[in-house]
Amino acid sequence: MAKKKIAMQKEIIFPCGDKLVATSDYGHAYGLVVAHEPVDGEDGEKFINQCKGCTKCNKTVCIRNYREKATGKEKKYKDTICVGYSQTYLDNKDRPTTTWNDEEFGNPGPYNIEVIFQVGDFRRVEYFMGNNKNCEMFSLMDCGIDDLLEKAKGKDDPCYHLLMFNIKNGQIDDIEFEDEDQVKNSIVSVRMLQPLKEWENIKDVVTPGGTPMYICPVCKSKESKHLYGVEFTENRKSRCPHCGRHLKYPGEKRS
Repeated sequence: MAKKKIAMQKEIIFPCGDKLVATSDYGHAYGLVVAHEPVDGEDGEKFINQCKGCTKCNKTVCIRNYREKATGKEKKYKDTICVGYSQTYLDNKDRPTTTWNDEEFGNPGPYNIEVIFQVGDFRRVEYFMGNNKNCEMFSLMDCGIDDLLEKAKGKDDPCYHLLMFNIKNGQIDDIEFEDEDQVKNSIVSVRMLQPLKEWENIKDVVTPGGTPMYICPVCKSKESKHLYGVEFTENRKSRCPHCGRHLKYPGEKRS
């Protein structure tokens, strides 16, 4: 029996906190057009959504050619793009690199490897994870790339297709690779990331509803103390507010 393919969904998070659930795997980033106006200044279609006046986002402005459906003519428009990122990318992008020298007998895992693919201005960042004890980094990377290639292979197409993000204008495009070697040759960076540390539970502080208090296990700063759980779900933090290290809650899984 053939395996039923499950539609890929990925949540994109914008700097202002707004979220977009993408029905396709756009990778680590997505550029949303928040303003669109003709370059020549003529009266024409122009829209600005609720992002007008927003100061939280780092917006990109670019000029694009659009073909009008009615006349077939090309017309230049100025697009303002707001870029959002996947939670996985936000959790991992600033994490420091670890090496085998960090552990006396090699890194025991779990492993988290960042691989950056780039073709021209188009980029895709992937994170391959595993828990194999004392596994070699490149063996894990090869396994992760094999899974990526399997998803990227067209059903009746000998080529591989990856949706990639244009770092200059925020555009997502389908980049075609003729074979596996072309995909692997587009790798420009590979890093083994330091594991996420867990918040330390201050066991003598638990509210009636069962919400515990946590503190950063690295800096132990009073500024990092916070309640999180049933009664204080809004207090979730992905990194220590004092030392900036990425942290996770005990037992919490990260995709």
